[in-house]
Amino acid sequence: MPKARLRTKTGCITCRRRKLKCDECRPQCRQCFLAHRQCEWPAVSELYDRRYHCHTSSRYKTVRDQDDPASSDYDSEGSTKASPLQASALILRNPKLETTICSDSELSLFHYYLDTLLSFLLSPEAHPGFFAEYLPCVARYTLTSPSVKCAVLACCASNKYQLTGDVQFRKLSLKYYCQAVQEVNSALAELHSTGGCPDDALLTAVIHMYVNALWGSDVVNDAPEHVRGAVQLMKLRYAKAPLSMASPFNRVTVESVVYQSFLLEMKHPFQVDFQVDNGLLIRSGNALESLTFLDASPLANNPVLGVPLSLYRLISEVMQLYQPSKMVDLQSLSRVKREMEYWEHVASQMDGERGSQSPASAREASPSKSAPDHSHADAMILYTLAGSLLLDWIVELTEKDVPSQSEVDSSQRKRWLPPRASAQMPPPPRRGWQLVRALSILRRPETYETWTRSHLGWWPVSIFGLAADQEEDISLIKDVLLCTRRRLGYGLVDRVLADLEQVWEERSRSQHITKVEEMWVEDLEGRSTSPLW
Repeated sequence: MPKARLRTKTGCITCRRRKLKCDECRPQCRQCFLAHRQCEWPAVSELYDRRYHCHTSSRYKTVRDQDDPASSDYDSEGSTKASPLQASALILRNPKLETTICSDSELSLFHYYLDTLLSFLLSPEAHPGFFAEYLPCVARYTLTSPSVKCAVLACCASNKYQLTGDVQFRKLSLKYYCQAVQEVNSALAELHSTGGCPDDALLTAVIHMYVNALWGSDVVNDAPEHVRGAVQLMKLRYAKAPLSMASPFNRVTVESVVYQSFLLEMKHPFQVDFQVDNGLLIRSGNALESLTFLDASPLANNPVLGVPLSLYRLISEVMQLYQPSKMVDLQSLSRVKREMEYWEHVASQMDGERGSQSPASAREASPSKSAPDHSHADAMILYTLAGSLLLDWIVELTEKDVPSQSEVDSSQRKRWLPPRASAQMPPPPRRGWQLVRALSILRRPETYETWTRSHLGWWPVSIFGLAADQEEDISLIKDVLLCTRRRLGYGLVDRVLADLEQVWEERSRSQHITKVEEMWVEDLEGRSTSPLW
């Protein structure tokens, strides 16, 4: 005899809470779709009659333990497991499902997102629970929201074009991107007229629009506006519920917006043309510094950032030191140096040595701070080395000597004015310990293998490339970037490499001109000292 299902127990959890009749259409019922609410569904075991579950002889107790799919989604340590293939099969197995996907080509691109592209967008070492939570949510929005569908498919087509060079994917990407812009504009107009709060679907669509712009090659100039729009939507979305940022799906969303903001600011370290929204950092700081998964390390709880938010903030402060119209307090400069020394010490610990090449890392770290877990060691070390190198480089470029710490304490009103930034790239710095250490790390086979598969790798390598002036170093940096581009199809890496090639070419030409001038001067001096007869 089949087990009795309680009709009063069916339907999505959202409708049951609101006491509405649910049409039980998966993955999003009509009521939730029309009201722009998140449609949550109970587990299979929750649909059975549980009135006699407490009895040891109850047949439902045995069936629940055997049939509950949640029991197979966790390992012995409680880590969530989810396969993209399983998730897509679960969502698409209903032939009566009403969906925005309307062709085999769209279905193929959708599967490409589930199986491949999403793994490029998240940190490889992030807790698997983020992937397991984020993937089904985005899949549901893709199947039910035209704006999300167009934005996601534009990302997929653009990435496949970057990897294969097939112009058909480029045409598809532009088509879906234009449709996504129209859908998002319509949603924003409706949101403005109603004065409501943006839902997760709209924010997800805008996120994938700037991902498409940065990872592709055709609409890269649209990226800053999309990021600014995502920042404003996120402020509205979490204004009344800031604590919800800590959930896996929302944390990926928030970290994505924060990371892309820093990405645009860090892209040109000597000519910053994008400012990270301070309000964004204030609202999201507490959530991003907390642990979403208590069984994982702090760094594994950064699914997109990959390294602590405080390190990004410090690098941002370092770049602000080179702004042409900004006076920098010497005490602020001293504080930035002390914080960088702490991160140098942490990086030295994580790399298994005490920083014999670094004078700063030999000092003891602040007793109030403890070194983070050694997960994401490569990202932590390379980002710290790049930030430290950039700080030393900027200080080296200053027109005036920086006073000592004692002078700073005795003259707090003194100011240090950095040199005015010019359109030309500054000359390379002295070959410091940071560059030597970073290149030795990149030469490790295991680091090379993982670093060229991570979306985090481009920025530290670009800083090392700007500082490199030896052919062997330039060759390694070029090889790392080309391998990253080949494996990920990351269009931004193409632009970074093109900028580096231009810098290297200009420096080579300048060095050649300098050598010719020196030879010419030596020749003139030789002629002037030679006898006339």
